[in-house]
Amino acid sequence: MSNLEETFGYLKSIVKQKSFSIKIDCENFETVFIVEVEGGFQITDNCETFLYLDKNSSRTYLKYKDLDFSIIKKICDDNSVKLTRIDDESYHQINVTVFSVSDLSIAINNVANAIDAVFSYAYID
Repeated sequence: MSNLEETFGYLKSIVKQKSFSIKIDCENFETVFIVEVEGGFQITDNCETFLYLDKNSSRTYLKYKDLDFSIIKKICDDNSVKLTRIDDESYHQINVTVFSVSDLSIAINNVANAIDAVFSYAYID
């Protein structure tokens, strides 16, 4: 068992909840979350990227409904992460699941870089 697995187990016993996430503010100013999943950890934007693009009232970024998800899928592929959606009513999510603690740092950076690239794509000059 890794230190991270032990930490999640310990924190679950303190908060008395079956699951929770750890928020990470990345060096590129993007936010990702670590969520324990069966056998590993999911690094995710928790749908916040697309929620922001949908709810943002400025004209700085394309709106969610105007995004080309084939471009975003390529961004995710290029960063070795996934673009997923639970159902048609939910926002898309950028994520990757890792099964080794040694892969966490790379996974965190990959998700953060994908988020940053999505915002760069959606930016309106």
